[in-house]
Amino acid sequence: DLIPSDWTGSKNSIRSKIREGPDGETHWMRLQGKVYGEGVRFAKLYPGVERFLWRCRVRGLNVHLISHKTEFGHLDSKKISLREAALRFLKNKGLYSGDSESLVLSVNFFSSRDEKVAEIVSSRFTWFIDDLIEVVKHLQFPSETNAIWFNPNLGSENNNIQTAVSWVEIENTIFSKWSRLELIHAAQEISKQH
Repeated sequence: DLIPSDWTGSKNSIRSKIREGPDGETHWMRLQGKVYGEGVRFAKLYPGVERFLWRCRVRGLNVHLISHKTEFGHLDSKKISLREAALRFLKNKGLYSGDSESLVLSVNFFSSRDEKVAEIVSSRFTWFIDDLIEVVKHLQFPSETNAIWFNPNLGSENNNIQTAVSWVEIENTIFSKWSRLELIHAAQEISKQH
């Protein structure tokens, strides 16, 4: 009963809608705990994310997932570990295995946005992709790191930030054309399947 059943919108607009209501912040926090805990198993990958990660691996680029996620959802009476749920999701989708063949090399969780940004600074990433504008526009975000704000529901906002509405767009921004090595690897993987 937080929003009308026929209402549609992005995650950010749902957040705003719920927060506008009575006791909205509490309802939003409770909903986040459910969605990112027991509900994350129903999540789907965005189209193109797996191919992008595969291309990173073939090119020898290490992908690290940096997340600011509390251990448990606020107001979650079941005390489901949001971090364990996220790791299970990544493993079930074949993105993270913890070995050298993993598409995502490491996963690190931080309890606050400031801790996450501090890790981005100390890691000296070439590129960093985030769906929160507050991360890529953070005052401490390193100027030498190329930032991409992933915003699939892009409106008319102009934030002077490289923005992408899809993982295909991210892939094209970072890689452009396929390399000969990638084409050889793709052909080898296809021939293994047949």
